[in-house]
Amino acid sequence: MLGAAQCRRGGIEACRLLEVAPSRTAAFETTTVGVQAERAAATALVVGVERGGDLSGFDLLVRDLAALFPAS
Repeated sequence: MLGAAQCRRGGIEACRLLEVAPSRTAAFETTTVGVQAERAAATALVVGVERGGDLSGFDLLVRDLAALFPAS
């Protein structure tokens, strides 16, 4: 996991720090601009997290990240 400081530098920087290609990663974005940036970086899976705004271009849309991790 990366901290907020690394994430603010962008997905490409995060991939460099983790030594992994963007094409092998997933990103979680709350804005269309963020989704577009991940597309430009060739991120494998872009998950849109709905926050009430206009969001497009994602592979999967969730209302809440908890939806990805059902209670066991």
